[in-house]
Amino acid sequence: MLIRLLLTFILVLPSMAYAQISAGERARAYYMDASTAYETKDYERALESLESAVDALGSSNARIAALQVKSYIGLNDYPSARKALDAFYRYPANDQLKNEMGRYLIMVEKEEQLVAYVYESISMSMKSIPTGSYIMGCSKGDTECDDSEKPRHRVNIRPFKLMETEVTFAMWDACVEVGGCSHAPSDRGWGRGNRPVFNVSYNDITQQFIPWLKRFTGQTFRLPSEAEWEYAARAGSTTKYSWGNTIDCNKASYGRRSDDGECHDSYGTVVVKSFSPNAYGLYDMHGNVWEWTADCWNENYNGAPINGSAWTKGDCRSRMVRSGSSSNGSSNLRASSRYWPYAKSREITYGFRLAQD
Repeated sequence: MLIRLLLTFILVLPSMAYAQISAGERARAYYMDASTAYETKDYERALESLESAVDALGSSNARIAALQVKSYIGLNDYPSARKALDAFYRYPANDQLKNEMGRYLIMVEKEEQLVAYVYESISMSMKSIPTGSYIMGCSKGDTECDDSEKPRHRVNIRPFKLMETEVTFAMWDACVEVGGCSHAPSDRGWGRGNRPVFNVSYNDITQQFIPWLKRFTGQTFRLPSEAEWEYAARAGSTTKYSWGNTIDCNKASYGRRSDDGECHDSYGTVVVKSFSPNAYGLYDMHGNVWEWTADCWNENYNGAPINGSAWTKGDCRSRMVRSGSSSNGSSNLRASSRYWPYAKSREITYGFRLAQD
């Protein structure tokens, strides 16, 4: 409080008296205020005061740059922390400060390595989905459809990119490890690594994972729309599944239940790419985990967009998931099957894959 009062006193002095205060004294007051703000975890105020200190001096120095590094890391803004670190090493500094910044450099480099791993994994996984037109909704002759899958309607799709697999636990865990994601989902003992991440909500994905990727890569990722997802899942087919109208346990991960499971007598997911891809090179578009899309819940397709965009009107407390999961029966794996959990829901069956324009 004393430091804040001192700073306020300096800034409200009459112009003549203010002119008598040296640039160094003004910068020192700003730096003291930044230090106090940092200690109280008000990192944004700390950075503002440090900028004012730089303005007062006309340049930065090692102490200012070091506190900027720590404040940016407090905000989980590692790209800015890297820039501040680069600036720090241009200034003379004592050994104690150099050693402290050396520890922060290790943190930043670890972050960069994990982001590079995730970004490279996602980028290499992206498949180009061609432009086209298709009939969305209940497949012709499918007697298992409910009213939410109707009416059948034609949708035009612009070209986009979609991950060939779901986002894995390894990718999500990297986000958690460096503080980009606060939610650390349980794997229920089924395994992590290259199994699809689950127990993540629509909100977790759109408010944590996707912003983290954008902040560190500068790239824009998103969830696919429902229309894009079904178009990609069908991959040019008009049948219940991309390969035809029948399914068995060698085609997809489903029917895994401890109570009379159709394919396995225990719950669990499988490693991504455990089954053959569809004609677009996409894996597990039927089964393994339900996949979040960008659309809000509407009880049927009356009034749905026909240009492939997400339907962002309706009950947006719920968002649409597609694909079916390992614990579901075969009916839920049909290309037109839909479900609408709350956007905040974290369940053992909900995962996702990312899209790009």
